[in-house]
This record gives sequence, structure tokens and C-alpha cells, in this order.
Amino acid sequence: MDDFGKDIGLLTRSTGDDKMSVISKLFFILFVAISALTATIALRPVGQLPEKPLNEDGYYALTVARNLADGYWFSYDRESKANGFQPLFTMLCAVPHLISGDNVEVALRLVLVLHWVVFISSGLLAGLIAKRLSQEGSSGTIWITGVLYLCGSFSFISHFNGLETGFALFMYLASWFACAHLDLASVRHRCCLGIILGLLVLVRIDAAIFVIIFSAVQVLRNRLEGVISLKGPIVSIGFISLLVSSPWWLYNVIEFNAIVPTSALAQQEWGFFLSRLDEVAVAVSQVVIPWIHLNRFDGPAAAFLRVA
Repeated sequence: MDDFGKDIGLLTRSTGDDKMSVISKLFFILFVAISALTATIALRPVGQLPEKPLNEDGYYALTVARNLADGYWFSYDRESKANGFQPLFTMLCAVPHLISGDNVEVALRLVLVLHWVVFISSGLLAGLIAKRLSQEGSSGTIWITGVLYLCGSFSFISHFNGLETGFALFMYLASWFACAHLDLASVRHRCCLGIILGLLVLVRIDAAIFVIIFSAVQVLRNRLEGVISLKGPIVSIGFISLLVSSPWWLYNVIEFNAIVPTSALAQQEWGFFLSRLDEVAVAVSQVVIPWIHLNRFDGPAAAFLRVA
């Protein structure tokens, strides 16, 4: 936890540190400027508010959030109960509707502000993680990484689509950051990590697979290192995560007689077709080069960039 204090202290002292290089100062200014620029997405004219980067999938989740705020519980039509959405971020999006009342315009602007806060926080977390991995101890690493994160068109679209995607990225970063600073030999720290992982599952249900794999890898690594005494504690992290996310699982079982949401029951074709290679290339390119959102373009140039 001492490293955590140093990281946060470095972040808060960075603007007044005489030893900060010119490049570090430049990227700090860029980070602030980009943060301010992206905040204007919530100030768009009312006719443009529902446009891109918000998408039609986000409309469903935001409809459930509005109905939740109006007292209709989890419902898309104010009559039927629903579970085809990710719970935690949808509940957070109900808060702007509670604040704004019947003013849909204000509610949508506040939802975009919520997206923006998560977006900027994710950039800061990515910077703190990069600084730790580099073992450089420089605030410049934080701001350079933060700028790269905020400038990625793919990350921007993921954070402002009306869905939980950006919040899931934030929670994955928070989990990574917590793992780097928490001592798993401490009961209190294990509880903190278990709560964070449980919240991650509530943000994105399929993250339960990640939690299971994470726990299994930790147990295996400790076994290989001969730290058998931590096997029980590692398992307890998974149990705490399950406990935190259990209300959602119980809701599905009680209301729908299934542990998974209805959206997870959709059929998927597993056949291999050559036409899918382009989709694979797009998906890989978005992750590898998030600064070029290639699925917005088509033609030989885009295909060349994907192969490159």
C-alpha cells in the first residue's frame, strides 16, 4: 500500500514538480486539453445528443435505466421484467433520470457526463499502471499513457456508446491496479480485491469467466512458487466476488428460471466462412491500433492497414 500512496502522490504533485521534464509538462497540458475537449460531447445541440457515438444497443439499456428511475423496476416497456442488460452501469444511468425528472435532454447530457468521468478516470488509471510497469517513477509516463488512451478512437467510441463498455474497461484497469498494490496475505486486502472483482462482474456479467480464470491462475502460480498457504485466501477472493454479484444471479433465477440473462441465450453460428476473416481483421486491428477505427472505412487502403 506504500506504493499506492507514492503513485497517487506523484499524480497530485506532478504540476508543481520542478524536476518534471518539458515533455512531461507538455503531455500533462495535452491531457487536460483533451479532457476538456471531450467534455463538450455533453454540450452538443439537443438534436445531436442521441447521435454517434451513442448507439442503438445503448438505447435499450438507457430505456431500462429511465424506467428504473420512474419506479418500474427492470423493464423495457414498463410492464415486462427484463434482464438483457448489464446491471451496475444501467443502475448508475438511472441516477441522471432521477435528478432530471421528466427532462430527457438533461438526463442524456448527465449520462454523457458520467461516460466522460469514467473515460478520464480510465486514462489516469492506465497511466498509473504504465508508470508502475515501467518502474521509472516519472509522472511523464502517466500523462503520456493517458494521452494515448484518450486519443484512441476505439477507446473513445467504447466509452461513449451508451453502454457499460467503457465502465468495464475502467473496472478491469481498477482490478489490475488493485492487484499491483494489494497484499493478498492480508484479509482486508483480499476483501477489497474480492469486492472490486464482484463489482466488475456486475458491470459486465461475462467477467465472471475472468474472475474464475484469475483465481485459478493465482492458485496455480502460488503452488508453483510453493506458497500453498495462500490457496484458501485466493479461493476466498472468488467467493467474495460471487457474494457481491449474487443479487443479480438470484434475480435471474427467481424471475427467469435461468442463471444467465436472456441476451446470453441467443444462438450463435460457429461455422468458419471466408467472409468472416474481414470481421476478424477488424476486431484485431481495433485492439492493436485503437487510434484507427478501421471498421468505419472500406476498400484496399483499409485492407492494407489491417494486414500491416
